[in-house]
Amino acid sequence: MKPTPVLVGLAALVVVMLAGGTMPNTPKKPAAKLPAEFDRVKMLASKWCRKFSVPLPLALMIAQIESSFRPGLFNVNERAMKLGGAWGVVAMTLQTGAGKVAQIRGNAQLMADPEIAVTLSRWNPGATEAAVKSLITAKNTAELTRLAQPLLDPDLCLLLGVYMLSGLWYKYKDHLKVAAAYHSGSGTVDKGIAAGNFAANLGPAGKEYVSRATTLWPTFQVYA
Repeated sequence: MKPTPVLVGLAALVVVMLAGGTMPNTPKKPAAKLPAEFDRVKMLASKWCRKFSVPLPLALMIAQIESSFRPGLFNVNERAMKLGGAWGVVAMTLQTGAGKVAQIRGNAQLMADPEIAVTLSRWNPGATEAAVKSLITAKNTAELTRLAQPLLDPDLCLLLGVYMLSGLWYKYKDHLKVAAAYHSGSGTVDKGIAAGNFAANLGPAGKEYVSRATTLWPTFQVYA
């Protein structure tokens, strides 16, 4: 009896599996052992990505590059402190975070969402854009550090990070351009695009960031 196409297909799958291989075009899970915090970060990122129409692999890629999914990580080196330090799972700077909080609070539709409103209530009320800029000018690292502590909450940090990514994704619709803009700013990327290469004006750190994004993007497609 002539085998049916379904049985032929199943037979081919068995042969591939017995040979220790995988079916073509099957996304692979990250090879490296993921930290204990990964599942929680993925769950929270998924929630905000759904709300803000951001691909989950994009948010996970940024979290991997910025912190390796460690919510308690922070950076207070000289470059980071120019923006109030970089905090949490997506290395949200305090100044950028303050700006995003103001934008979201100014959007009645977003604030009508209970999850957004409750999560945003954890933001330090003293961390206004004006206050943060003043403290940065005064180089008051201790007070900046105090105000930034809520960003170590991965739920709040991811809310702000994914909200920021939503604007970049809407603008570029390209994961590498988004990664470059997240690290080095949209202005730098836009100048590069105008010159014919979005990465043309990136510094060494920015180019390394894009290189890592290039490597990691396929890895996280399994979570698309």
